[in-house]
Amino acid sequence: MAPVIDYEDVLKAAEDDPEPYPEEAAFRSMITGYGTEYLAFDFGRKICSIYEELRVDRGTPFQHPAITATYIKDTCHMLKFKHVSPHSMYLIYRSLFL
Repeated sequence: MAPVIDYEDVLKAAEDDPEPYPEEAAFRSMITGYGTEYLAFDFGRKICSIYEELRVDRGTPFQHPAITATYIKDTCHMLKFKHVSPHSMYLIYRSLFL
């Protein structure tokens, strides 16, 4: 997945389009409900990923962790509805690269 800025669901407006695939419908639901939070999460994740790839003290090549859709949705929900401090953001991103 990648962030979408100013997301507009153009297929929803088209009358003759078939129903979206379940994965596409889930992504649409997340973007329309948690667009800002997803963007913030994805930017932070990509920054952490670049940092880990460029580390010279790592003995083995960096392996990108597999992140489930549930983890992303839970993180976006927490960012939207809970009081999130910079310390908790640090822990969230740190948890991705254990």
